[in-house]
Amino acid sequence: MLHHQFEKELVHLELIIPLFAGDGPFALSYWRSRTTALLADQEVVPSGARRIVRLLDLLDKIEQETRAALPRRAKLIPAQ
Repeated sequence: MLHHQFEKELVHLELIIPLFAGDGPFALSYWRSRTTALLADQEVVPSGARRIVRLLDLLDKIEQETRAALPRRAKLIPAQ
């Protein structure tokens, strides 16, 4: 992947993941797959790798928060 393509994809993910990864139309696995695919690029510079790691950390955090919220949501739903 050319550097400008890599940068464009990374910037896109940095903008979209914080907005949509938790409540968006795509599963967290989709965002994780797109993010880890960038690591496969042989031309990843150290700053790009750090940005990818930050995104993966953010996805981990969103996943933990989502799991923690499930029991609370279950309590809000009345038993039938």
